[in-house]
Amino acid sequence: MTHSTNVRLIVIGVALLLVAGLALAQGYGTKPAAKAPAAKEGGVEVTVTGRNHCIGCALKAKGAAAQCSVYGHRHVLEVTKAVGADGKPLAGAKNWVLHYLENDQSKDLVKGRHGEVLEIKGKVYPRERVLEVTSFKKAVAAAPKPKRPAGTPEGT
Repeated sequence: MTHSTNVRLIVIGVALLLVAGLALAQGYGTKPAAKAPAAKEGGVEVTVTGRNHCIGCALKAKGAAAQCSVYGHRHVLEVTKAVGADGKPLAGAKNWVLHYLENDQSKDLVKGRHGEVLEIKGKVYPRERVLEVTSFKKAVAAAPKPKRPAGTPEGT
């Protein structure tokens, strides 16, 4: 190849890299960003299941200077399952820690029911990680699978 051919190839290569860089910077060729479980301003209607526990006590176990004995316990819900009004699971909500919006329906949850597994109906405000409680009850524990006698083949 001649010197002028090499220069042309280099110029074309640089131009292609610039165009590709600009396209990527503008988002071409990328997937759209996934939206939070709901971008609705009013929150998302949900049924969540999880364990009610004191956030101060949990953080104290990790070395935080929580003083629950002085200021009282402040419970939150650690989510194990979240289902929207449409019956579909809320993507990414498992293991969220939701703080209760304090109102008449949540007052028993904020200070009490430590360690209980609950099923709560209400609205989640995903950005704030806040749960506005409408109603709640103890969650029904899943029935344990019956044990097979030793030596019994599976399916009998």
